[in-house]
Amino acid sequence: MKRVFRGAACALALGLALGAGPARADDPAAPQPELAPGQLSVDEVWELYTGNSELVFSANRARERWKAYYHPDGRMSGVDRGEAQTGIWFVDPLGRHCFRWDGTTRTRCHTILKRGAGYVRVKDADKRYASEVHEGNPFNL
Repeated sequence: MKRVFRGAACALALGLALGAGPARADDPAAPQPELAPGQLSVDEVWELYTGNSELVFSANRARERWKAYYHPDGRMSGVDRGEAQTGIWFVDPLGRHCFRWDGTTRTRCHTILKRGAGYVRVKDADKRYASEVHEGNPFNL
């Protein structure tokens, strides 16, 4: 079930606090962030990840960093640094794909750019990861 909350602060707070479902700002009157070339919008990020899996690599694709399945209810399951993990995911009001593994307080948020047949996750100028999104849960995560 897709949960939609009004207002950016509400979406972010509920997405982080509840962990029971993805949250997003869905207020058409709210100002929309300017998108960089190739950057996905809030709706595009939402559609890309909901019910799909992702493989994330180092920027030069030399090694796999993590892989995850993004459940439609806001949970996620995956493997990070060789360890099975569970957590939550959401799309923040800026259109960034955010997630937090259970047992940590660190929420990771990345701007998503379309590049050829794949994607690039951008944390900041020095942190970029190549990404492949696969339909469904082909890795049985």
